[in-house]
Amino acid sequence: NGPSGIDCSALVRTAYAAVGQGLPRTAAAQFGVGYTVEPSQLAVGDRLYFSAGGSRIDHCGIYLGNGQMIHASGSAGAVVIGNLFDAKNWAAFRGARR
Repeated sequence: NGPSGIDCSALVRTAYAAVGQGLPRTAAAQFGVGYTVEPSQLAVGDRLYFSAGGSRIDHCGIYLGNGQMIHASGSAGAVVIGNLFDAKNWAAFRGARR
């Protein structure tokens, strides 16, 4: 998070701060805050957490509804809207928090 852009955890942290909710800085630390939400119970605003390289949480986003999520994508170099249930995203999905 700085002059060159925003990373995924800073995006989530900034969005939650805008509505008065504090979160830790990293995706891994954010994953420990709140309570677990089952995928079938996802609601707009729930936080989504991913692990592309194993068990360590290394990415996050915010659920927008209808399978859509917003996240800061390193590969795209931008904040993008994607589908949680796309094969790549779903394979890396580790859980949601509210």
